[in-house]
Amino acid sequence: MKLLFSISYYIPYISGISVYAERLAKLLSENHTCQVLCMRHEPTLKKTEVKDRVSIRRVSPTLFISKGVLAWGWIRASWQEVNKSDVVFIHLPQFEGWVTALFARILKKKIITIYHCDVNLPSGIFNFSVQMILDFARTD
Repeated sequence: MKLLFSISYYIPYISGISVYAERLAKLLSENHTCQVLCMRHEPTLKKTEVKDRVSIRRVSPTLFISKGVLAWGWIRASWQEVNKSDVVFIHLPQFEGWVTALFARILKKKIITIYHCDVNLPSGIFNFSVQMILDFARTD
């Protein structure tokens, strides 16, 4: 079975979400083909690589907004990777996760959503806008 992991930040970025996703992908890669689709949060990172039997595809960002990342290339990459997959894991919070979920639904792929944590930003008009977008992107 071909599994796709959609996540904004992946190893070598260290967070609870990225470590969890890495461990899950590594474990499942013992019996399945695993592909990670994530952002290329550092320009020194390879666009593609294989680590511990897990293929990683990093999309170059168009714009960083705090820790959030926007990337026009995500749309194309997400369509391509979802099309090749049987099951799609979406690790939230991830603003661009809705794109991957939409493509998975269109292509009738199984979707597993893992909601790791809430994002609560301090008050302010900009943060209010970002919070609304994140709340909209939740798929619960």
